[in-house]
Amino acid sequence: MNTPDQKTDVTTQNETLLTKKELFIGFAKLSLTAFGGVLPLAYRTIVEERKWLKPQEFLDQLGICQFLPGPSMVNLAVILGSRFQGVWGSFAALAGLIGPPFLIVLMIAILYQRFQNIEIFHNALKGVTVAAAGLISALAIKIAEPIFKKKCKTSIVFLLLAFIGVGLLKLPLILVLLCLAPFSVYIFLRKARRET
Repeated sequence: MNTPDQKTDVTTQNETLLTKKELFIGFAKLSLTAFGGVLPLAYRTIVEERKWLKPQEFLDQLGICQFLPGPSMVNLAVILGSRFQGVWGSFAALAGLIGPPFLIVLMIAILYQRFQNIEIFHNALKGVTVAAAGLISALAIKIAEPIFKKKCKTSIVFLLLAFIGVGLLKLPLILVLLCLAPFSVYIFLRKARRET
């Protein structure tokens, strides 16, 4: 466990490692390589390749981002940018995340308007949809993996309850989060107190 002084040293070290330019370029590359959504490749890029966050930090940040309104990846870019470079880091990460795809989608919209009646165009879109579903499935497995490795029964119960609520019962995500989050936080805070 880190003492307050050690935690400060780690934060300072991370802040000097990432500049606003690196945040912009990192999120721009991420957004340009992640077809079908950025989130499936975000874990690999942020945790495994660039090592900006540890696996548990990523999951904690993602949990917060999923609870906030708006796209989770946009929220994550803002939080990470702020963590490393403050408000301007948030702007840099956000600009990198949404700028390049915005320009590409704008060009595709112009092309779609012109070529929308061509059969091969429709078949290409179907293929992209299947690939996106595969990426999202891979992300779900990757995120759940640490939970199952720790064999924490409480985490698995909450994971299954969330899946049942949203996936099977088709309840709104916000309703499921509002019901499960208070219990989850309470149980894990209680567990943390017992361990200290």
